[in-house]
Amino acid sequence: MKKRILSILLLCCMVLTMLPTAAFAAVSDSLGNTPKENQAILEQLSALTGGSSDQVLSMLNALGLLDEDGNFKVDQTITLDGQVLTLAAVMELLENPATDLTRIADVDGTPVALGDLKTMIQIEQELQRIKDTYFSGREFTGEALENLNSLMEQLELQGISLRYSASATKPEGVETVDMSGMMSQTLGNLANNTWNSGPFTVYRGKPAGFSYRIQKGQLSDYITNVEVSIGAVSGVEQSDGSYKLTYDVGSTFSLGGCKITVKVQTKGGNPAWLENSYSYGDLLGMIEFYDAENLVFYDGASYADHCQLKLIKTVGVPTIQTSMTAPPYAKRYENTDVIYQDMFIPLLADKYTVANGAENPDFVALSDTIRILEGARNSVLPSGSSPFYQPYQIDASIKFDWSKSVDAYTGPAPYGYNSTTQHYAPFYLTEYKFNGTSLNLSRDRTKALDCTINKGSTVSISLQSTTQNRGAQQYYLPFELYLKNVNGDTQYSSATVNTSNVTASLVDTDAPTIQSVTAPAGTYASGQHVPITVTFSEFVDLSNASVTINGKEYSAAELSMNNYGVTAMLWYPVQDTDATTVTVNGMTGVKDVFDHTLDTTHYLSEPITGVALESVLMRNAPTALTADYDNGNASFTMNANMAQAYKAVYSDYHTPEGTEPKEAPFRLELRDNSTDEAIHLQVYLDTEKEAFTISDYAIAPAAYTRTYTVTLQANEGTKDSPNWVNVLPLTRQFTVAKKVSAHTVTIVPEANDADYTISLAEAARPTLQAEVLGENGEQATYTTGKWSSSDTLIATINEDTGVVATTGTKVGTVTFTFTADNGTEDTADDVTGKSKPYNVTAGDSLALVIPGGASIVTRVNQPATVLWSSNAALMAPNKEFNYRIDLYEGNYENEAALSGLKPVATYTAGKDENSVRIEENVLSKLSNGNTPAYTVLVSMPHPNAGGEDVRLSVLAWIIVQAPPATAKLTPPQSIYLKDTDGAVNIDWSVENTTEGAPKLVFSTAKTEASERSLYLPEVLQGLLTVQWERFRSLFGRAPNGENFIIYSAVGVLDPDHLSAYWRDVLDGLHLPHVRFHDIRHTFATRAIEQGVDVATVAGLLGHADVTTTTHYYVHPREASMHRAMAAIEPVGKIGHAWQNTRLFAPAHAEEKIPKAAQRIHRRRKHIAGCV
Repeated sequence: MKKRILSILLLCCMVLTMLPTAAFAAVSDSLGNTPKENQAILEQLSALTGGSSDQVLSMLNALGLLDEDGNFKVDQTITLDGQVLTLAAVMELLENPATDLTRIADVDGTPVALGDLKTMIQIEQELQRIKDTYFSGREFTGEALENLNSLMEQLELQGISLRYSASATKPEGVETVDMSGMMSQTLGNLANNTWNSGPFTVYRGKPAGFSYRIQKGQLSDYITNVEVSIGAVSGVEQSDGSYKLTYDVGSTFSLGGCKITVKVQTKGGNPAWLENSYSYGDLLGMIEFYDAENLVFYDGASYADHCQLKLIKTVGVPTIQTSMTAPPYAKRYENTDVIYQDMFIPLLADKYTVANGAENPDFVALSDTIRILEGARNSVLPSGSSPFYQPYQIDASIKFDWSKSVDAYTGPAPYGYNSTTQHYAPFYLTEYKFNGTSLNLSRDRTKALDCTINKGSTVSISLQSTTQNRGAQQYYLPFELYLKNVNGDTQYSSATVNTSNVTASLVDTDAPTIQSVTAPAGTYASGQHVPITVTFSEFVDLSNASVTINGKEYSAAELSMNNYGVTAMLWYPVQDTDATTVTVNGMTGVKDVFDHTLDTTHYLSEPITGVALESVLMRNAPTALTADYDNGNASFTMNANMAQAYKAVYSDYHTPEGTEPKEAPFRLELRDNSTDEAIHLQVYLDTEKEAFTISDYAIAPAAYTRTYTVTLQANEGTKDSPNWVNVLPLTRQFTVAKKVSAHTVTIVPEANDADYTISLAEAARPTLQAEVLGENGEQATYTTGKWSSSDTLIATINEDTGVVATTGTKVGTVTFTFTADNGTEDTADDVTGKSKPYNVTAGDSLALVIPGGASIVTRVNQPATVLWSSNAALMAPNKEFNYRIDLYEGNYENEAALSGLKPVATYTAGKDENSVRIEENVLSKLSNGNTPAYTVLVSMPHPNAGGEDVRLSVLAWIIVQAPPATAKLTPPQSIYLKDTDGAVNIDWSVENTTEGAPKLVFSTAKTEASERSLYLPEVLQGLLTVQWERFRSLFGRAPNGENFIIYSAVGVLDPDHLSAYWRDVLDGLHLPHVRFHDIRHTFATRAIEQGVDVATVAGLLGHADVTTTTHYYVHPREASMHRAMAAIEPVGKIGHAWQNTRLFAPAHAEEKIPKAAQRIHRRRKHIAGCV
């Protein structure tokens, strides 16, 4: 189960749809890994398998090579060249580099090329390794199990994208610094903060160091000091504001246990720094490390020469309230012992206490909102501008009554008391309506004049004001109104006020705009971040913002943006292929607190002044490097970014044009000792295949073991004036073991029951193997050599592969010798080993056979050799005859099927010959999978017959494969991703462009619109016709597009209806409830059972790899796809009585559906040439 889950995850790595990063995070909690670590595991496995594990596991199961637990059956027998071998023996054979991987083995009746079998075994072993490493002994229960199930479901529904990142393979030969524990730090209330990297060693003569840049961002008022050091050595500030740190232990000793220490001093828990900030959410500062020397940083997922330390200070978002409704208040003033000549009418709050302030939280929030909005606007006003004062409006109904016999009050309308002793600011009125009529305002605009209030009446007031008259008062608007008491100083009088329908709201009529876009001047390279400050005209909500920078759209999370503020800090990651400047092209999703959308009408999208970008750096181009050593040669492979911007650099680098091979701006530096002169190997580019090549380098073993360090270097200068930069994350090593001279050669014996007899009347022929050992029994350094026969008239042996062939002209005893050459051409140091004697017999009866199996594998337009064996020359030595070899196009099971057919070629061989060569230009027809393209009839006249009519014959078949396919991978423009980044699509394609070969281009699109076309069998065409007619009958109109297939009650496309309909279908067929996706698996199983080749099925399913059958990426021909779809049988009948119509399904649909854990998800692919 766990291994199957791994294969599902592996396959989904090649699917180009999106999966939220959170899904990985959930499962990583269960596995103990970060999402990036899990992704790195999947990418490493995908690099080995090409995403074909599900096919591999299915094939291994079908071949009977796996037990119930998914482990290899090492005692499973496999027939190879007539010999019955165990799987363990075959696996050992596959480890021998001299083994011919094109040979065909018979596994449980299925022919499989050894190369394909080796690939399948490698994939299974890698899955087993990951299972043992990351899953073994782990039980998933509770929330962990739910998380895993959730991930599986998301994989089925959404798929998953590759994340393209820096190297996930640990470099060898260079020190790595574990920075994973300090990549993201939250700043709390501590003023002094210290973090340390993991330990590393600084070697003598190799100073370790790096550059770093301190970007305080929105924490510039909070962070007071930053110090980065190794031991007692701190960074030195450079002229451009960056820092350089170099730690050198000299040339006499090395020092282990070194650490990078970062000390950050802040203002701790003191909130004063926030008073003029007006930024809220996660505010970031950043320390960026780059240009590492003799060091590679490890961030928990990948290795690179750069990394970032994020400093996060979370500032809680305040309550933003732009309006409020106050409860009704009632107040009574009694003039008894105390005379109340002034009335303070509760309006927005009932009372005020020193401990609690105004006792209405809505009013307090409204006042605080004014403080933020007003302060934010004023903080960004251009110098010399008039200050901004927040407008607001208050509406209320107030009932007045008093005991004094006065009919009416005349004077100023109720207003906010103007006094520095009050806790609130007075009005600065712009309008005061009393019972709907505008009143005159006082000169200082604190009150409205000349109103009349009748005794016992209810009046309405509606006023608009700003905060302009505010001094140092606590609140920005009054929470009560003042009115002179009509009763005056009359004792034993009373007055009452009752408020109702009281509302207050802030007034805003303008939309926010962008005032400026700035960033610290400097040059920023790929992988670094440009801290861009966008200043708005007012306080805005940024939580749903999207920003387009240099033509690419980013979410707020991708740019680590703050949630609210009058400024937005955008941490723009410089892309791998970027512009030379930074331009914020536009912003969407930004609005003010009044829901007014950002107005960019007058925003000028221009490059940010003083900021330059460096991208398309050659040091960032390489993506992979391997270095291996075997049999005296070091071999290398390299991959690099093939984006157009990089390809242009590669092309311009090579001069003169038109010459081959083309030099690329890369080279390898080999050292086995840092004091020796380095060896440099040029990297070349095959422009046609878009692949890099590096010549092998011969290194002879010496008397001692040597370890070579391979450093990839990129030229960031010109070819004439190079500037070679080490690509340290891809540093590799290989070991050249000390030379072990060959001392003994032992021929591997056959099985215990072997009688070492070879009969000319039988097809079985042995394949010999030799063990070359040193004096002490260890394997010799060079195991190369040649086979020879003691009597070539009896039998020959392939000098390289050890395959024995009989001549048929002589019988007797023969031995075979392997001569080990010790890796030299000097025969003086050769060592030999001899096999047991083999007795070659004629057999008991006349025979003509194809030795070693009847399947011959070749490639299109390549030659093929037909080999036969007969004892006729021995049985009838005086009879003269010739062999005739007829070549027929097509696959025929027996000689009778060839009757009446004309061969495409006929050959003749003499009595003493046992082979014929078919020329290159004859075999032009490709096989369909493993189905032979040609049938060969080898015949001879029967020696005891009188003429040519009575003949002995035998059949052989030729499988003609396509040439190797070309795989292409186009990575995204940027390899620099943050924790908040979503998945990134990688365009890839696998194509075979051979003229006349079945051609396919699997190509993924960058959008969700990617799809593929399939041929419809007649049965499905009929069903769709019925369904189309049904739709038109039900709704009286033709359907719109494809929504007639699955639709709702109102005739529209409804995904939920599909789920419900699918459940009904399953119930009707009495099948268990499985997902709609599972019929893909049933389709694949039944199609293969009915003879459709695996390559065709893979193409129909949208799978990217068919190595389980051909070991190369190919595309099924149109005829094959028609046959495949036609092979599917319908369930139910087709007719115009659509109430009886069911979905089509494979034959035997009642059989068990694959388990959910065995399911995979593939995104649709475009199939070239399909309609």
